[in-house]
Amino acid sequence: MIRHFTLPVATLCLLLTGCAKHHTSTPAAEFPVGSAQLSVTHLKKMTDDGTPLYLTIDGIDAGQLPLGESIDLHLPGGKHQVGGYARTLIGRVTIPSLDVALSADVITQVAYAVTRRQPAFSLTGTQPVPPPAKKPEVTQPVIPTAKPEVVPPAAPAVTAPATPAADNTQSTQSTQSTQSTATPTETKSDALF
Repeated sequence: MIRHFTLPVATLCLLLTGCAKHHTSTPAAEFPVGSAQLSVTHLKKMTDDGTPLYLTIDGIDAGQLPLGESIDLHLPGGKHQVGGYARTLIGRVTIPSLDVALSADVITQVAYAVTRRQPAFSLTGTQPVPPPAKKPEVTQPVIPTAKPEVVPPAAPAVTAPATPAADNTQSTQSTQSTQSTATPTETKSDALF
């Protein structure tokens, strides 16, 4: 019984893997990078069947361009060939390339459309590159520094010599006054007991 299903299962696997979608990288790693900008748009038209376009620049894959989308590429200035191909059930359909001259000061716009059953690239226009946005200047806050006040040195104070006899009389008088005040409080507390 298993031998009867082997051939149909193998055939079905081959058919399903052949119809699977094959993805490409966008943009390719070996694609050149430069200062000129190219914008390619896949226009929606009534005659377009919706097959995605695989964009090539000078014969190198630049990425996939689905219907209604656009891709911006940075290339070195000079002449380039913008072309592409579409994968169909029959195979690969190559779209004739368009020669484009690029410069660093303008954005070149190219459109891909299928008109009268003929796929073609066309140059739609150029626009100047917008100037880069200016970054606001960051100013450092000014921290006021306190200026140290200059204090003139004080003149040495002249003191009169003190007499030792006057100091002794003051200290004895203060001790006698503290003793006389302590004595009456003790006598009051003793009288109560």
